Amino acid sequence: MKAIYTAEATATGGRNGHVKSKNNVLDLEVRSPKALGGANDDYPNPEMLFAAGYSACFDNALNLVITQGVIETGETSVNAKNKHRPNQKRWLWFSGRIRGKYTRSKLKTSKGIGRKSTSSMSLLQCYTW
Repeated sequence: MKAIYTAEATATGGRNGHVKSKNNVLDLEVRSPKALGGANDDYPNPEMLFAAGYSACFDNALNLVITQGVIETGETSVNAKNKHRPNQKRWLWFSGRIRGKYTRSKLKTSKGIGRKSTSSMSLLQCYTW
């Protein structure tokens, strides 16, 4: 299947270097966060960029579900967190959590979305699209 869009970026210098997209829209210095051995938290880091991209994609997925009439709602937002955790061998494991929120007006009962009493739901429950 032919790709309809390809994003491309190049990193130089690793976690304490520079990232730049092929079209030059993204062009910035990155540094390791202090918690992972960096000097400070004054620069963007790869984890921030990953969380930003993932949350934007999942917010779009939530809005797709809305357009399919599964949810009648207002504004949406998605928060993505990723964490590094050490294991016994001192390797770092990467884990993440994604949480979608919406201004609730009406949640229809539909295949793929369980009922929730709050205005936030896990996007991992939205599996029908």
